Amino acid sequence: MSYLRFLQSSYPKIRYLSYFLIPLCLTIGLRASGASKQWDLLALDLLLRMRPAESIDNCITIVTIDETDLANSPIGVVSPNENRNSITDRTLAQAINLITAAKASVVGVDLIRDGAIDPQLIAAYRERENVIGLAKILPPDELAAPRGLPPDRIGFGDYEPDLDGAVRRATLAVFKKDRLALDLPKYSFAFQIARLYLSQYSSKIQIAPDRLNLGLHSIYPLESSNSLDRSKYFDIIINYRQAYPAFRTVKLADLLAGKIPNLENRIVLIGYTATTKQDFVNTQVIHNPEINGNIYGVEYHAQIVSQLVMTALNERNSIQPVPIWGECLWILIATSGIGIAIAKLKFNTKLWHVLVIGLGYFAGIILIVYLLFSIGWWLSIGLTFSAILIVYLPIIISFYQRELSLLTIDCQRSQAISETFNAIHNGPLQELSLLLQAVKAGTIDLPDIDRSLGNLNQQIRTIGEALQINLVGGASPLANRDVKASEILVLGNGNCLNMNMPLNEILYLVADKVVYGDRHPNLINLKIKVIDFQEVPNEHSLSVDLQRQLCQFLEEAIGNVDKYAQGATKLQLIGKVIDDVYRLSIENNGCGQISSRIGSGTKQAQLLAKILNGKFQRHYNSAGDGVICSIEWNFRHCRSRV
Repeated sequence: MSYLRFLQSSYPKIRYLSYFLIPLCLTIGLRASGASKQWDLLALDLLLRMRPAESIDNCITIVTIDETDLANSPIGVVSPNENRNSITDRTLAQAINLITAAKASVVGVDLIRDGAIDPQLIAAYRERENVIGLAKILPPDELAAPRGLPPDRIGFGDYEPDLDGAVRRATLAVFKKDRLALDLPKYSFAFQIARLYLSQYSSKIQIAPDRLNLGLHSIYPLESSNSLDRSKYFDIIINYRQAYPAFRTVKLADLLAGKIPNLENRIVLIGYTATTKQDFVNTQVIHNPEINGNIYGVEYHAQIVSQLVMTALNERNSIQPVPIWGECLWILIATSGIGIAIAKLKFNTKLWHVLVIGLGYFAGIILIVYLLFSIGWWLSIGLTFSAILIVYLPIIISFYQRELSLLTIDCQRSQAISETFNAIHNGPLQELSLLLQAVKAGTIDLPDIDRSLGNLNQQIRTIGEALQINLVGGASPLANRDVKASEILVLGNGNCLNMNMPLNEILYLVADKVVYGDRHPNLINLKIKVIDFQEVPNEHSLSVDLQRQLCQFLEEAIGNVDKYAQGATKLQLIGKVIDDVYRLSIENNGCGQISSRIGSGTKQAQLLAKILNGKFQRHYNSAGDGVICSIEWNFRHCRSRV
């Protein structure tokens, strides 16, 4: 017993603990599988595009080599790997000399120059200590560094796109292990330029395997490694400038012609913007419409240089991922928070309340992620949303199923009440009304009253049994046991009719059971009885429930003739097609008065006409010696209703 009491007392605690443990396990599984990585990348692109527009970076100038420069340059093979038109080594040397003469701080040459090169270019590399050259160190097609440059002025230009082809991260260093298992880092082209430029500002820029120190900032790397050569890559998220163009440019032809802009204390990059060189980078963030939404390779390197320099000088934030422990804590709080919030809801809470809470929760998470992103921290929103959806969707589904079940129960209850009322109203209540009229008029004696009350008792019991079978379930009261209970019409006298027949035939059966039954002897004695129901066009558009209500309308209207039409000798029950309208009418020649009071039967008829988009009428006939009660609807515009 004590064990059971312990379980009962600890159950709420265990339940709430599960809201923390389950999301944690889900998060670990999602992160290990990488299932949410693409969501993260798309969210990163969206966050980068959502930032305010930025101004041009005045610290960097790009010397562009376009198609005109290539056309006007002498043709020659500059390296074994370069067999297309390119500027000559002497032209490049001349450009470097002009740029350094303009007192540029750093010159980055984004051109591959391996193999034998012109002595003038070698001299320019050796004499200018602020020149950084480009190499390719990662397979395939490694290309050696230019001759004449020491290792500390050479950087690799390799980059690796994501699976969708977009480049979102920059590799700043590669730690390769030699035979002595010592880490020998090789630095990127952009990092070498930024380090040389920042040296004049005494700003600290240093890469360790676990962090990048930029001035007072520490940037954590993305997880990246190469298991084939046991290399470790130091990758960071590229914080592309939200502007295009993002840098000032000068054409090589203008530079050589002496049109030199102010380059003092600036970083100058030399690179191709000729489309024939196919040196394009897809960013998904910044788009140059001239090259199908990509940017040029030299612009890509300039973006990374700008990010490193501006972060070190405290003029711009870098974007870095939240540490793994912070990410797990965040996802744990986010997922468990919505689980506990919904768990606190009461059982009768509406589904739209749950949806509003969920949408508000998602909006709050997006706002927090955006605010953190604006100060340089990137949360894995894809992983967060994946974990939340796994927790949230089952709760939404359970609430939806509960509401659907309640709605079904409510519809069944309404149908049960409606059928019960109609059956009793069209049967026992009609007979009770006639009995009361006879008692008040003194035209009935006590034995007849006793017999009438006995009939009422039997009718009510019969109706109750039939409705119980119909609405609750059980054996069909009809001979055909294959008929569903929902397809049975219970009349006021307890008779049951099969609804699986054409509607006009069912109307015939209702008229026969009521007019020639033992409840309305006055109707049997009428001299003239006309019963004619034409086939109902587009009958399939009427649900079984609507057909049942039409039959009940007919039953009640016939009973009202016996009840109110004094001295009637003629009864006409007509169902006919008039143009696109089907009209069901009950007409008599009695002298009863149309009451101004709207009773329950009238309300039911008006509601039925509204559902059918039709019209209900009760008026005196043209001769003035009787009443016509009718309901009509346009069968061409009628739609199936449940």
